[in-house]
Amino acid sequence: MKRILLLITIGTLSINQALAQLPKHLVGNSFYNTDLVNLNPRFGGVPRLHLTSTSTGDIQKGDVVELGTIKKYKKNGFIITTNHTKRSDTFEYVQIKKDCNVYSLKDQKGHLWVTKVSNLDAQSALKNYPQQKEDQKRWVINLPQLKNEENYKVEIYVGNLHDVDCNNYFLSGTVETKAVEGFGFHYYEVGTDNRIITTMKACPDNITYRKFIFMKPIMVNYNSKLPLVLYTPENLIVRYKVYSGTEDWGFAFPQ
Repeated sequence: MKRILLLITIGTLSINQALAQLPKHLVGNSFYNTDLVNLNPRFGGVPRLHLTSTSTGDIQKGDVVELGTIKKYKKNGFIITTNHTKRSDTFEYVQIKKDCNVYSLKDQKGHLWVTKVSNLDAQSALKNYPQQKEDQKRWVINLPQLKNEENYKVEIYVGNLHDVDCNNYFLSGTVETKAVEGFGFHYYEVGTDNRIITTMKACPDNITYRKFIFMKPIMVNYNSKLPLVLYTPENLIVRYKVYSGTEDWGFAFPQ
């Protein structure tokens, strides 16, 4: 009987240890809360989760970084509990792309956490750009080096999060391209009156949800040698997408 109980105990421990192991390709990645990306730096800046091993991670939601222990609760997610304050967060996998190292998680509040955040450490490249004004934020996108960068484009979106219904919503605004004096590169200055343009469809279910509402996006060439620098009003946030093309032409026919 004792032997059976011992085997059961060992088996239970093995199962719990197995459940606590995250996929190894997630280790070393930092996830940032995209819904709180414009949080005031005085209150800790953007919340971050850095996975230090298959069973531990560092959580930063303020000025203090806490070590957390991970327990996997399903095949598609995990729970991480801070060792000091004993607070728990539940994360579900949203998107796992091993080929390009882009990972997404969603927490129990519905916030999206992603690894696709531009490099925040390349400050030396900004020394020639102007500082932001008092009512502005300066946003920097540092792109990774790619082969054949001429085949890629970057689409930049400027907007904010709003509660919306079934209608289509757009943010009014302007984008001005400006040159850095004495250098051959540019930056972008965004202006808006914060006016939301919307369609007028009737929404019978009266359901609202949180959505990123943006102005007309900016399409620029991909260039990893220079940062993409934007200056926006304080209440706006910046996101971007990378599009790739091929050298294979499609042909139209006269009719």
